[in-house]
Amino acid sequence: MFGQKIGSTAVSTYLLMIVLTTSSFGQKIEIPQDYGPFQDRKVKIQKLLVLQSQNSRLGLNRAWPVSDKTDQQDQLQQQIDKLRGRGFDARIADRLARRVVPRGFKAHPLANLFDQIRGPTGTAGRSSVNGRWKMHFNDREIQGELKVDDESIKLSLREKNEPGREITISDDGRGKFSLGYYGAGFELNIQQYGSGKIDIKRKIDGKSDEFSASNYSELQEKHLVFVKNWMIPTLEHSGFVMPLAKSDIVVKKAVLAKLTSIDQRSLEQFDSLMDELASDDFRIREQATGMIEQNLDRWLDLIKQALLSDELSPEVYHRLNFIVSNSSKNDPVEELILAENLLNSPEYLIELFGLASPQESEAINNQLQRLTGKKFTKPEEWKKAELSKKMPSE
Repeated sequence: MFGQKIGSTAVSTYLLMIVLTTSSFGQKIEIPQDYGPFQDRKVKIQKLLVLQSQNSRLGLNRAWPVSDKTDQQDQLQQQIDKLRGRGFDARIADRLARRVVPRGFKAHPLANLFDQIRGPTGTAGRSSVNGRWKMHFNDREIQGELKVDDESIKLSLREKNEPGREITISDDGRGKFSLGYYGAGFELNIQQYGSGKIDIKRKIDGKSDEFSASNYSELQEKHLVFVKNWMIPTLEHSGFVMPLAKSDIVVKKAVLAKLTSIDQRSLEQFDSLMDELASDDFRIREQATGMIEQNLDRWLDLIKQALLSDELSPEVYHRLNFIVSNSSKNDPVEELILAENLLNSPEYLIELFGLASPQESEAINNQLQRLTGKKFTKPEEWKKAELSKKMPSE
Protein backbone atom coordinates (compact mmCIF):
# COMPACT_ATOMS: atom_id res chain seq x y z
CA MET A 1 0.00 0.00 0.00
CA PHE A 2 1.17 3.52 -0.66
CA GLY A 3 -0.65 4.86 2.35
CA GLN A 4 -2.92 7.20 0.40
CA LYS A 5 -6.70 7.09 0.39
CA ILE A 6 -8.55 6.93 -2.89
CA GLY A 7 -10.94 9.82 -3.55
CA SER A 8 -14.67 9.21 -3.46
CA THR A 9 -15.29 10.72 -6.90
CA ALA A 10 -13.74 10.47 -10.32
CA VAL A 11 -14.56 13.83 -11.89
CA SER A 12 -12.52 13.94 -15.08
CA THR A 13 -12.63 10.30 -16.18
CA TYR A 14 -14.81 8.55 -18.70
CA LEU A 15 -16.98 6.20 -16.65
CA LEU A 16 -19.02 3.30 -17.95
CA MET A 17 -21.01 1.17 -15.53
CA ILE A 18 -22.34 -2.22 -16.61
CA VAL A 19 -25.09 -3.82 -14.51
CA LEU A 20 -24.50 -7.58 -14.43
CA THR A 21 -24.92 -9.07 -10.98
CA THR A 22 -26.71 -8.83 -7.66
CA SER A 23 -25.14 -8.43 -4.23
CA SER A 24 -25.99 -10.14 -0.97
CA PHE A 25 -27.67 -6.94 0.20
CA GLY A 26 -30.25 -7.16 -2.58
CA GLN A 27 -29.10 -4.47 -5.00
CA LYS A 28 -27.78 -4.67 -8.52
CA ILE A 29 -24.02 -4.21 -8.53
CA GLU A 30 -22.30 -2.29 -11.29
CA ILE A 31 -18.89 -3.21 -12.68
CA PRO A 32 -16.44 -0.27 -12.37
CA GLN A 33 -15.29 0.60 -15.89
CA ASP A 34 -13.28 3.78 -15.24
CA TYR A 35 -10.73 4.70 -17.91
CA GLY A 36 -7.29 5.90 -16.81
CA PRO A 37 -3.55 5.13 -16.79
CA PHE A 38 -4.13 1.44 -16.01
CA GLN A 39 -6.03 1.11 -19.31
CA ASP A 40 -3.39 3.10 -21.23
CA ARG A 41 -0.75 0.58 -20.09
CA LYS A 42 -3.00 -2.47 -19.91
CA VAL A 43 -0.99 -4.55 -22.40
CA LYS A 44 2.15 -4.08 -20.28
CA ILE A 45 0.34 -4.67 -16.99
CA GLN A 46 -1.12 -7.92 -18.37
CA LYS A 47 2.38 -9.37 -18.68
CA LEU A 48 2.92 -8.89 -14.94
CA LEU A 49 -0.48 -9.55 -13.35
CA VAL A 50 -1.06 -13.12 -14.56
CA LEU A 51 -2.91 -15.22 -11.99
CA GLN A 52 -3.22 -18.98 -11.90
CA SER A 53 -5.23 -21.56 -10.02
CA GLN A 54 -3.00 -24.43 -8.98
CA ASN A 55 -4.23 -27.18 -6.67
CA SER A 56 -7.41 -25.09 -6.29
CA ARG A 57 -5.39 -22.15 -4.92
CA LEU A 58 -5.11 -18.69 -6.40
CA GLY A 59 -1.69 -17.09 -6.91
CA LEU A 60 0.69 -15.38 -9.29
CA ASN A 61 1.68 -17.39 -12.33
CA ARG A 62 5.46 -17.64 -11.97
CA ALA A 63 6.22 -18.81 -15.50
CA TRP A 64 7.98 -15.54 -16.23
CA PRO A 65 10.09 -15.13 -19.35
CA VAL A 66 13.77 -15.47 -18.51
CA SER A 67 16.01 -12.75 -19.93
CA ASP A 68 19.78 -12.82 -20.47
CA LYS A 69 19.81 -9.11 -19.77
CA THR A 70 21.64 -8.25 -16.53
CA ASP A 71 20.77 -5.61 -14.02
CA GLN A 72 24.19 -4.07 -14.65
CA GLN A 73 23.28 -3.60 -18.32
CA ASP A 74 20.11 -1.71 -17.35
CA GLN A 75 22.01 0.58 -14.99
CA LEU A 76 24.78 1.09 -17.54
CA GLN A 77 22.36 2.19 -20.25
CA GLN A 78 20.57 4.53 -17.86
CA GLN A 79 23.87 6.15 -16.91
CA ILE A 80 24.95 6.50 -20.57
CA ASP A 81 21.62 8.17 -21.44
CA LYS A 82 22.02 10.54 -18.51
CA LEU A 83 25.54 11.56 -19.59
CA ARG A 84 24.49 11.95 -23.24
CA GLY A 85 21.73 14.25 -22.04
CA ARG A 86 24.35 16.42 -20.34
CA GLY A 87 26.22 16.83 -23.62
CA PHE A 88 28.88 14.09 -23.57
CA ASP A 89 29.45 12.25 -26.86
CA ALA A 90 28.70 8.52 -27.06
CA ARG A 91 32.28 7.26 -26.64
CA ILE A 92 33.07 9.38 -23.57
CA ALA A 93 29.64 8.72 -22.01
CA ASP A 94 30.18 4.97 -22.38
CA ARG A 95 33.64 5.16 -20.78
CA LEU A 96 32.48 7.30 -17.83
CA ALA A 97 29.39 5.17 -17.26
CA ARG A 98 31.46 1.99 -16.99
CA ARG A 99 33.48 3.59 -14.20
CA VAL A 100 30.47 4.35 -12.00
CA VAL A 101 28.21 1.36 -12.67
CA PRO A 102 29.26 -1.80 -10.77
CA ARG A 103 29.62 -5.04 -12.66
CA GLY A 104 26.33 -6.61 -11.94
CA PHE A 105 24.27 -9.68 -11.46
CA LYS A 106 21.41 -11.21 -13.38
CA ALA A 107 18.12 -9.42 -12.95
CA HIS A 108 15.14 -11.11 -11.32
CA PRO A 109 12.68 -12.36 -14.00
CA LEU A 110 10.09 -9.85 -12.78
CA ALA A 111 12.45 -6.88 -13.19
CA ASN A 112 11.97 -6.35 -16.92
CA LEU A 113 8.19 -6.87 -16.75
CA PHE A 114 7.93 -4.33 -13.94
CA ASP A 115 10.18 -1.86 -15.81
CA GLN A 116 8.00 -2.06 -18.92
CA ILE A 117 5.06 -0.52 -17.03
CA ARG A 118 7.10 2.58 -16.17
CA GLY A 119 6.53 5.69 -18.26
CA PRO A 120 9.29 7.59 -20.10
CA THR A 121 9.63 10.32 -17.45
CA GLY A 122 10.00 10.36 -13.68
CA THR A 123 12.26 8.55 -11.25
CA ALA A 124 13.11 4.87 -10.74
CA GLY A 125 15.49 2.74 -8.72
CA ARG A 126 16.34 -0.79 -7.69
CA SER A 127 18.51 -2.58 -5.20
CA SER A 128 19.43 -6.15 -4.34
CA VAL A 129 20.93 -7.47 -1.11
CA ASN A 130 21.39 -11.19 -0.40
CA GLY A 131 18.74 -12.21 -2.90
CA ARG A 132 16.22 -9.61 -1.75
CA TRP A 133 15.05 -7.36 -4.54
CA LYS A 134 13.42 -3.96 -4.27
CA MET A 135 12.32 -1.84 -7.22
CA HIS A 136 10.24 1.30 -7.58
CA PHE A 137 9.26 3.93 -10.10
CA ASN A 138 7.34 7.17 -9.91
CA ASP A 139 6.35 8.67 -13.26
CA ARG A 140 3.76 11.29 -14.15
CA GLU A 141 0.79 8.91 -14.00
CA ILE A 142 1.63 5.74 -12.05
CA GLN A 143 3.64 4.93 -8.94
CA GLY A 144 4.88 1.36 -8.57
CA GLU A 145 6.77 -0.73 -6.04
CA LEU A 146 8.00 -4.33 -6.18
CA LYS A 147 9.65 -6.38 -3.43
CA VAL A 148 10.93 -9.92 -3.92
CA ASP A 149 12.32 -11.97 -1.02
CA ASP A 150 13.04 -15.61 -1.87
CA GLU A 151 9.57 -16.90 -2.94
CA SER A 152 7.66 -13.95 -1.47
CA ILE A 153 6.45 -11.19 -3.80
CA LYS A 154 4.82 -7.89 -2.89
CA LEU A 155 3.62 -5.54 -5.60
CA SER A 156 1.82 -2.19 -5.66
CA LEU A 157 0.60 -0.01 -8.51
CA ARG A 158 -1.23 3.28 -7.99
CA GLU A 159 -2.66 5.83 -10.37
CA LYS A 160 -1.55 9.31 -9.30
CA ASN A 161 -4.37 11.04 -11.16
CA GLU A 162 -8.06 10.32 -11.69
CA PRO A 163 -9.58 7.78 -11.33
CA GLY A 164 -6.92 7.12 -8.67
CA ARG A 165 -7.13 3.35 -8.39
CA GLU A 166 -4.67 1.16 -6.53
CA ILE A 167 -3.65 -2.50 -6.85
CA THR A 168 -1.77 -4.42 -4.16
CA ILE A 169 -0.63 -8.05 -4.26
CA SER A 170 1.17 -10.25 -1.75
CA ASP A 171 2.09 -13.87 -2.61
CA ASP A 172 4.36 -15.98 -0.38
CA GLY A 173 4.67 -18.76 -2.99
CA ARG A 174 3.27 -21.35 -0.56
CA GLY A 175 -0.45 -20.67 -0.75
CA LYS A 176 -0.90 -17.44 1.21
CA PHE A 177 -2.11 -14.81 -1.21
CA SER A 178 -3.81 -11.45 -0.92
CA LEU A 179 -5.07 -8.99 -3.52
CA GLY A 180 -6.48 -5.52 -3.02
CA TYR A 181 -8.12 -3.38 -5.68
CA TYR A 182 -9.40 0.05 -4.67
CA GLY A 183 -11.10 2.78 -6.66
CA ALA A 184 -13.70 5.53 -6.54
CA GLY A 185 -16.63 4.07 -4.63
CA PHE A 186 -15.46 0.45 -4.54
CA GLU A 187 -13.04 -1.87 -2.76
CA LEU A 188 -12.18 -5.51 -3.41
CA ASN A 189 -10.13 -7.53 -0.93
CA ILE A 190 -9.16 -11.15 -1.55
CA GLN A 191 -7.46 -13.07 1.27
CA GLN A 192 -6.31 -16.66 0.80
CA TYR A 193 -4.79 -18.57 3.70
CA GLY A 194 -2.19 -21.32 3.73
CA SER A 195 -4.93 -23.94 4.02
CA GLY A 196 -6.43 -22.72 0.75
CA LYS A 197 -9.47 -21.12 2.43
CA ILE A 198 -10.41 -17.91 0.67
CA ASP A 199 -12.35 -14.89 1.98
CA ILE A 200 -13.43 -11.99 -0.22
CA LYS A 201 -14.85 -8.65 0.85
CA ARG A 202 -16.41 -6.23 -1.60
CA LYS A 203 -17.49 -2.72 -0.73
CA ILE A 204 -19.59 -0.63 -3.12
CA ASP A 205 -20.61 2.91 -2.17
CA GLY A 206 -20.24 2.11 1.52
CA LYS A 207 -22.20 -1.17 1.43
CA SER A 208 -20.32 -4.44 1.95
CA ASP A 209 -20.82 -8.08 1.14
CA GLU A 210 -18.58 -11.12 1.70
CA PHE A 211 -17.87 -14.40 -0.07
CA SER A 212 -16.04 -17.41 1.39
CA ALA A 213 -15.07 -20.90 0.29
CA SER A 214 -12.68 -23.67 1.28
CA ASN A 215 -10.62 -23.03 -1.90
CA TYR A 216 -10.70 -21.11 -5.17
CA SER A 217 -12.34 -23.93 -7.14
CA GLU A 218 -15.20 -24.09 -4.64
CA LEU A 219 -15.49 -20.29 -4.75
CA GLN A 220 -16.12 -20.45 -8.51
CA GLU A 221 -18.95 -22.92 -8.00
CA LYS A 222 -20.42 -21.57 -4.77
CA HIS A 223 -20.41 -17.92 -5.87
CA LEU A 224 -20.52 -18.32 -9.65
CA VAL A 225 -22.48 -15.13 -10.38
CA PHE A 226 -20.14 -12.96 -8.30
CA VAL A 227 -16.96 -14.51 -9.72
CA LYS A 228 -17.95 -14.65 -13.39
CA ASN A 229 -20.08 -11.51 -13.63
CA TRP A 230 -18.29 -9.09 -11.30
CA MET A 231 -14.92 -10.12 -9.88
CA ILE A 232 -13.30 -11.41 -13.09
CA PRO A 233 -14.43 -8.57 -15.41
CA THR A 234 -13.57 -5.96 -12.76
CA LEU A 235 -10.00 -7.24 -12.42
CA GLU A 236 -9.53 -7.90 -16.14
CA HIS A 237 -10.53 -4.31 -16.90
CA SER A 238 -7.34 -3.03 -15.23
CA GLY A 239 -4.94 -5.62 -16.62
CA PHE A 240 -5.29 -8.81 -14.58
CA VAL A 241 -5.14 -12.04 -16.57
CA MET A 242 -7.43 -14.40 -14.68
CA PRO A 243 -7.12 -18.20 -14.44
CA LEU A 244 -9.14 -20.50 -16.62
CA ALA A 245 -12.26 -22.03 -15.12
CA LYS A 246 -13.84 -25.36 -15.92
CA SER A 247 -16.96 -23.49 -17.06
CA ASP A 248 -14.96 -21.70 -19.81
CA ILE A 249 -15.87 -22.79 -23.32
CA VAL A 250 -12.24 -23.52 -24.26
CA VAL A 251 -12.02 -26.03 -21.40
CA LYS A 252 -15.30 -27.71 -22.29
CA LYS A 253 -14.23 -28.04 -25.92
CA ALA A 254 -10.91 -29.55 -24.87
CA VAL A 255 -12.66 -32.14 -22.68
CA LEU A 256 -14.98 -33.09 -25.55
CA ALA A 257 -12.00 -33.45 -27.89
CA LYS A 258 -10.28 -35.76 -25.43
CA LEU A 259 -13.39 -37.90 -24.98
CA THR A 260 -13.82 -38.42 -28.72
CA SER A 261 -10.16 -39.46 -29.04
CA ILE A 262 -10.63 -42.30 -26.54
CA ASP A 263 -12.21 -45.28 -28.32
CA GLN A 264 -12.96 -48.71 -26.86
CA ARG A 265 -10.01 -50.34 -28.63
CA SER A 266 -7.60 -47.77 -27.16
CA LEU A 267 -9.01 -48.37 -23.68
CA GLU A 268 -8.57 -52.11 -24.00
CA GLN A 269 -4.98 -51.73 -25.23
CA PHE A 270 -4.17 -49.33 -22.42
CA ASP A 271 -5.66 -51.66 -19.80
CA SER A 272 -3.49 -54.44 -21.22
CA LEU A 273 -0.36 -52.26 -20.97
CA MET A 274 -1.24 -51.37 -17.37
CA ASP A 275 -1.42 -55.09 -16.54
CA GLU A 276 2.01 -55.55 -18.13
CA LEU A 277 3.45 -52.66 -16.10
CA ALA A 278 2.34 -54.51 -12.96
CA SER A 279 3.90 -57.81 -14.10
CA ASP A 280 6.39 -59.67 -11.90
CA ASP A 281 8.66 -60.01 -14.95
CA PHE A 282 11.05 -57.05 -15.27
CA ARG A 283 11.39 -57.52 -19.05
CA ILE A 284 7.63 -57.32 -19.55
CA ARG A 285 7.49 -54.13 -17.46
CA GLU A 286 10.29 -52.59 -19.54
CA GLN A 287 8.61 -53.57 -22.83
CA ALA A 288 5.31 -52.02 -21.69
CA THR A 289 7.12 -48.83 -20.63
CA GLY A 290 8.83 -48.61 -24.02
CA MET A 291 5.55 -49.15 -25.86
CA ILE A 292 3.90 -46.32 -23.93
CA GLU A 293 6.84 -43.95 -24.54
CA GLN A 294 6.79 -44.70 -28.29
CA ASN A 295 3.05 -43.95 -28.51
CA LEU A 296 2.86 -41.24 -25.89
CA ASP A 297 0.51 -38.92 -27.79
CA ARG A 298 -2.00 -41.74 -27.92
CA TRP A 299 -1.80 -42.68 -24.23
CA LEU A 300 -0.94 -39.43 -22.45
CA ASP A 301 -4.46 -38.45 -21.35
CA LEU A 302 -5.17 -41.96 -20.08
CA ILE A 303 -1.86 -42.00 -18.17
CA LYS A 304 -2.68 -38.71 -16.47
CA GLN A 305 -6.07 -40.04 -15.42
CA ALA A 306 -4.50 -43.29 -14.16
CA LEU A 307 -2.10 -41.30 -11.95
CA LEU A 308 -5.09 -39.93 -10.04
CA SER A 309 -5.99 -43.44 -8.88
CA ASP A 310 -5.02 -44.78 -5.44
CA GLU A 311 -4.83 -48.33 -6.78
CA LEU A 312 -1.45 -48.11 -8.59
CA SER A 313 1.54 -49.90 -7.13
CA PRO A 314 4.52 -47.67 -6.23
CA GLU A 315 6.54 -48.91 -9.21
CA VAL A 316 3.73 -48.43 -11.75
CA TYR A 317 3.08 -44.95 -10.37
CA HIS A 318 6.80 -44.10 -10.58
CA ARG A 319 7.09 -45.28 -14.19
CA LEU A 320 3.98 -43.41 -15.36
CA ASN A 321 4.84 -40.26 -13.41
CA PHE A 322 8.36 -40.24 -14.89
CA ILE A 323 6.94 -40.48 -18.42
CA VAL A 324 4.46 -37.65 -17.81
CA SER A 325 7.05 -35.42 -16.09
CA ASN A 326 9.36 -35.65 -19.09
CA SER A 327 6.57 -34.78 -21.51
CA SER A 328 4.84 -31.87 -19.75
CA LYS A 329 4.05 -28.95 -22.04
CA ASN A 330 2.73 -26.59 -19.34
CA ASP A 331 -0.61 -26.08 -21.11
CA PRO A 332 -2.99 -24.30 -18.68
CA VAL A 333 -6.05 -26.00 -20.20
CA GLU A 334 -4.43 -29.43 -19.83
CA GLU A 335 -3.38 -28.62 -16.27
CA LEU A 336 -6.91 -27.55 -15.30
CA ILE A 337 -8.52 -30.66 -16.81
CA LEU A 338 -6.10 -32.83 -14.89
CA ALA A 339 -6.25 -30.90 -11.61
CA GLU A 340 -10.06 -30.96 -11.57
CA ASN A 341 -10.19 -34.55 -12.90
CA LEU A 342 -12.85 -33.42 -15.38
CA LEU A 343 -12.70 -36.51 -17.59
CA ASN A 344 -13.77 -38.59 -14.59
CA SER A 345 -16.46 -36.25 -13.22
CA PRO A 346 -19.95 -37.54 -14.13
CA GLU A 347 -21.57 -34.28 -13.01
CA TYR A 348 -19.32 -32.23 -15.30
CA LEU A 349 -19.66 -34.60 -18.24
CA ILE A 350 -23.47 -34.53 -18.04
CA GLU A 351 -23.36 -30.73 -18.32
CA LEU A 352 -21.50 -31.08 -21.63
CA PHE A 353 -24.40 -32.79 -23.41
CA GLY A 354 -25.90 -29.38 -24.24
CA LEU A 355 -22.73 -28.40 -26.11
CA ALA A 356 -21.91 -31.73 -27.74
CA SER A 357 -22.31 -32.94 -31.31
CA PRO A 358 -23.86 -36.41 -31.88
CA GLN A 359 -20.37 -37.98 -31.99
CA GLU A 360 -19.33 -36.16 -28.82
CA SER A 361 -22.59 -37.12 -27.08
CA GLU A 362 -21.83 -40.77 -27.83
CA ALA A 363 -18.35 -40.34 -26.35
CA ILE A 364 -19.81 -38.72 -23.22
CA ASN A 365 -22.31 -41.57 -22.93
CA ASN A 366 -19.57 -44.21 -23.20
CA GLN A 367 -17.45 -42.49 -20.57
CA LEU A 368 -20.38 -42.14 -18.17
CA GLN A 369 -21.23 -45.83 -18.57
CA ARG A 370 -17.61 -46.71 -17.85
CA LEU A 371 -17.48 -44.46 -14.76
CA THR A 372 -20.85 -45.30 -13.20
CA GLY A 373 -21.66 -48.79 -14.46
CA LYS A 374 -25.11 -47.54 -15.48
CA LYS A 375 -26.45 -48.39 -18.94
CA PHE A 376 -28.31 -45.20 -19.80
CA THR A 377 -28.10 -44.21 -23.46
CA LYS A 378 -29.83 -40.82 -23.62
CA PRO A 379 -28.75 -37.43 -22.20
CA GLU A 380 -32.16 -37.00 -20.55
CA GLU A 381 -31.68 -40.21 -18.57
CA TRP A 382 -28.27 -39.10 -17.27
CA LYS A 383 -29.59 -35.64 -16.37
CA LYS A 384 -32.56 -37.12 -14.54
CA ALA A 385 -30.30 -39.48 -12.59
CA GLU A 386 -27.97 -36.62 -11.66
CA LEU A 387 -30.88 -34.43 -10.58
CA SER A 388 -32.37 -37.17 -8.40
CA LYS A 389 -28.98 -37.59 -6.74
CA LYS A 390 -29.00 -33.89 -5.80
CA MET A 391 -32.60 -33.89 -4.57
CA PRO A 392 -32.96 -34.06 -0.76
CA SER A 393 -34.48 -37.27 0.52
CA GLU A 394 -37.91 -37.19 2.13
